[in-house]
Amino acid sequence: MKRISDIFPGLVSAIKREAATVGSKGTAHDFIHDCTVAGYCLLLDSSERGQLAAAAALCHSTDRRFPVDSVRQRLVRVKSYLLTASRLDDVARNVVIDAVINHDKPNDPDDSNVLVILKDADRLGNLGLVAALRCAQLHHDLPTFDPRFVSRPDPCATYESPLTVLHDVRSALEWDPREGKGRYCLRLPRAVQLGIPYFDWLKAGLVLIRQQIEETSIRSAPVVGQVSRSSKSPRRVSPGQRTGPRRRDEIRRR
Repeated sequence: MKRISDIFPGLVSAIKREAATVGSKGTAHDFIHDCTVAGYCLLLDSSERGQLAAAAALCHSTDRRFPVDSVRQRLVRVKSYLLTASRLDDVARNVVIDAVINHDKPNDPDDSNVLVILKDADRLGNLGLVAALRCAQLHHDLPTFDPRFVSRPDPCATYESPLTVLHDVRSALEWDPREGKGRYCLRLPRAVQLGIPYFDWLKAGLVLIRQQIEETSIRSAPVVGQVSRSSKSPRRVSPGQRTGPRRRDEIRRR
């Protein structure tokens, strides 16, 4: 499989400079995340569609690094990168731009093949231990977990206000098609195959957390640093947020 740096060397360099300039290192959507998602795009489809999805993956964190940008400003920024750092023609550029703009939206039957690849790749890039570490770093101001809500999600927590790091991490289970046919589930058979070990890893981790709670009898212990339990907390805008059931897609997050 070709590496993304072999296919789009100029675009990789441009996005790397952007990430370094904005200071996205250590955030949910750092340069490593972009390259990880691009790599998954090529793994899911090595054809031209996968390559276009990979180009979109490199650009997909622009909204996180420039959260105050309007959609029009994002369009201009992404188009500028594609014009100066890639050799894509007008049709291909438009396909890539459409995928970038819509990658954080729920699954839609009308999604282009390139957008389907990008959405699945972004969710895969927000699974596993690395994604969990990014969640903890991004939400460093939140409690690690609430002993009352390990076996089940906290009903007051949301994507915009996860209340604990664990809730943010476990939300990735919404992408597992074995749990139902939600609007953010992985769709491509290859993506599902790649995602299953990570979903199972997360479920096993939750079992171990529950076991530790039982062993140490901390079920009713107070949560240090507990935040407001209102599910109507104002939306937080972070330069590092992701894509997925929220925009994790995503760091995870996405």
